[in-house]
Amino acid sequence: MLLRHPFAAFLLAVLLCCSSVLADQNGHSDKSRTLPKADASVVRVAVPASVEIVASELNFPTSVELDDDGTVWIGLSGAGHGNPGVKPAVLKVTGDGKTETVIEDGLVAPLNDLLWHDGTLYVSHRGKVSKWNGSSLEDVVTGLPSKGDHTNNQIDIGPDGKLYIGQGSATNSGVAGPDNKKWVKKHADFHDTLPKDVTLLGETFTSKSFLDSSDEKAKTSAFMAFGETRDGKQPADAVEVPTACLLRCDLNGSNMEVFAWGLRNPFGVLVNDDGTVFVGDHGCDVRGSRPVADDLEDLYLLREGDWAGWPDYCYGVAITDTRFKPDGKSQPKFVMAEHPEPAVPVATFPNHSAIGKLDRLKENSSLGSEGDVFIALFGNMAPKTGTAPNPPGGMRVMRFSPSTNEVTVFCRSERTDTDRLDRRNPPPLGRSHFVRRQHAVRG
Repeated sequence: MLLRHPFAAFLLAVLLCCSSVLADQNGHSDKSRTLPKADASVVRVAVPASVEIVASELNFPTSVELDDDGTVWIGLSGAGHGNPGVKPAVLKVTGDGKTETVIEDGLVAPLNDLLWHDGTLYVSHRGKVSKWNGSSLEDVVTGLPSKGDHTNNQIDIGPDGKLYIGQGSATNSGVAGPDNKKWVKKHADFHDTLPKDVTLLGETFTSKSFLDSSDEKAKTSAFMAFGETRDGKQPADAVEVPTACLLRCDLNGSNMEVFAWGLRNPFGVLVNDDGTVFVGDHGCDVRGSRPVADDLEDLYLLREGDWAGWPDYCYGVAITDTRFKPDGKSQPKFVMAEHPEPAVPVATFPNHSAIGKLDRLKENSSLGSEGDVFIALFGNMAPKTGTAPNPPGGMRVMRFSPSTNEVTVFCRSERTDTDRLDRRNPPPLGRSHFVRRQHAVRG
């Protein structure tokens, strides 16, 4: 379901992520229940707006773009949850309101973003960014480190003419463990990497080895392949294209560099006309060899060279703080010997809200003020990412005002399974719901 407004067709980009998802945990249609029919009347918006159904029954949509003619393009993730039979695709909405599949060949799941720029459609899919020439895909960037938990995500092009790419981490919190079993078996040497020669403490994490049938234990250090350890304090060698960062390169893929680092899964990326960069980052889960409790989802306003704190800080707070200790598990410890000053998010959201696509207002309108940022919150993906939060977050669109640092609920649905607890006392539309964290807490 999409929202159409005469002042801002761009809002389609954030609202598509609030559509019902047809894929189940294995990536295929769930036949055990009947999905409700799309109904525009259940959408509540904070401003006067006309809501209509533009496309429905979409299997895991992750992005939508409008081209120069106003044609709507939709990206479907594909086998993001394990079923290779579900393929990624790019659709467009035709003049009669039907969807037409335009691109299937050459896509690698998950497809995480579409970007229309200067007459060209760019596609961010696993390990690469490609562009559509009208008949086939041409790869622009290849070899991105996307063999683990998270892949390359949303993309944007800044006023500097550069392509910005959100690149996710390989692991939950820097350590390969049993929760990474699926990809470790395929890519045993893969692990998280760093853009700088950072000295690591050499802490080891013990888990059952799953690479053979024995009951032997495996010891693994942070930023090492599963089963490999680091002997005491040692610097980790920097790599040119690391995991867990925001990358920047020329539009032909050359001159790749790291703009900011320490981002666990920077899904939402937005570069303003003045060059400022917003990133929506996903917090850590209670899983794996280094579980972290109660991490939040963050919206950052980043400068070149910033470190957002992962894997030793969560939203500007040291991971050694007791708030991050999971019940019945050990208190997380530092894995880095020294830390730059961590960036502090301009806004935070409940854990597992899953920040999706970002967009902005380019001029004042009834939707808000020029520069307002819209944040699509997809919602939790339990049990894949741990226990579902209570109350659940997500399934709505938030609006962040850079001029006031206020976050308000812009759009939400009254009919979603994951929103059922919130329906008893739903956050009011147009009022502040989450607050900005003003200062980092060192620990």
